[in-house]
Amino acid sequence: MSNGKKSIKINAVLNIIKQCCAIIFPLITFPYVSRTLGVEAYGKVNFSSSIVSYISLLAGLGVSSYAIREGARIRDDKDKFQAFANEVFSINVLSTAFAYIALFIIILAWNRLNSYRALLVILSLNVILTTLGTDWVNTIYEDFLYLTIRYVICQSIAVVTTVLFVKGPGDVILYAIFSNLGTMLANFLNLFYIRKKLSINTKFTIKMNLKKHLQPIMLLFGNMVSSMIYLYSDTTMLGIIVGDVAVGYYTVSSKIYSLIKQLINAVANVLTPRLSHDLEAGAGVESNNNISAVLGVLTIIVFPVVAGMICMGKEIILLIAGKEYIEAYRALAILSIALIFSTYACVFVSVIMLAQRRDKEILIASCVSAIINIALNLLLIPRFSYNAAAFTTFVSECLMLAMGIYYTRGTIRLKMGKYLSIAGLGVVEVCLTCLIVKTWITNSLISLLVSIVICGCVYGLTLILLFVQADWKRVKK
Repeated sequence: MSNGKKSIKINAVLNIIKQCCAIIFPLITFPYVSRTLGVEAYGKVNFSSSIVSYISLLAGLGVSSYAIREGARIRDDKDKFQAFANEVFSINVLSTAFAYIALFIIILAWNRLNSYRALLVILSLNVILTTLGTDWVNTIYEDFLYLTIRYVICQSIAVVTTVLFVKGPGDVILYAIFSNLGTMLANFLNLFYIRKKLSINTKFTIKMNLKKHLQPIMLLFGNMVSSMIYLYSDTTMLGIIVGDVAVGYYTVSSKIYSLIKQLINAVANVLTPRLSHDLEAGAGVESNNNISAVLGVLTIIVFPVVAGMICMGKEIILLIAGKEYIEAYRALAILSIALIFSTYACVFVSVIMLAQRRDKEILIASCVSAIINIALNLLLIPRFSYNAAAFTTFVSECLMLAMGIYYTRGTIRLKMGKYLSIAGLGVVEVCLTCLIVKTWITNSLISLLVSIVICGCVYGLTLILLFVQADWKRVKK
């Protein structure tokens, strides 16, 4: 038992390290690239990336999620797992081939993409390498040490090459290559690692057992499609309706939003296995306590962070991207508010509902959010541009949370009063601190840094004085 708990703790630490690196690396390259390429060139790359993201989704087909969920149950039986791995890998190969056919048809048929062809081809290389890399095998066997070390090394190479070789707006192609170099290199290394270290050699087979695998894969794929639509349709539609400059502005605000969201959700991701186990085992009281603790920790983090992002929005934009992108601060403020709802939606939908195997309900929630998102984008983007895209993301996150709460009603009981009170106090402290600092310090960079330090110290002291130690012990388990 102790070994299992030790393993969980080690995996949690490794996952936190990886998540932190996943935030640090973009923070290094993002300010450099956004300034070096300029708004239009940067928007061009991100528009191309949004197109490839749909192709990547089609190629993935939900195989990874399905393989992790089902493969973990049979991983101790090597022969059975090898057969399973071959079957789902073969399905993935076929879906990838179909995705590439779709990509080339789109490139040839849509004249709007003539100037984007080189970018689309380069960015799409990662699609085939992801399929061949079968990274889901490492996740099934919980090889988090390898995943973390590999990520740090490969992404470090990508960061260094980007800074060394991307020198101006004319280096768009080089940026496309080096921005994806880390992921492509990681998948390439995985081709050899899983064969040598894990003794798993995935091979294509015509005996794919489609009757068994296809239905659950397609259900998960439906969930992923719906989620992808409301996450990326705004960028794609901005590029089509407004242009690359609008995409560039929106990308800055959405990148900042995504980085903060990723860091906050890392807390939920680390604790997801424990919550899933409690719900699956029917440990009602224990699962309610754990869910309350997780949501409580997220609450006392996200509310003050959102307050800081709104108060210091312009300063954040200036630091991260420069004066050229200052118009993105309104979109950042809207997305900051969306961060609150997306955090809770992550727990209710991606943790609780998934653990309860409510795949169909998750699909319904995702589809409703996606449809509303697209409809609002079509209605609002022509008039309000990138600010409308931010607003539609906010609405989608609200809908996901509302439906998550609806579908889980009666199954969990939460005690959140204490955490909301602490978070409210934190919001007041952050707002007052930022207001005072901005009044006394006019330099944007210095005022931002001073505000972060003072807010962190004041709120940290508040948590030490008010937070119950028993809840921290529960979270650490």
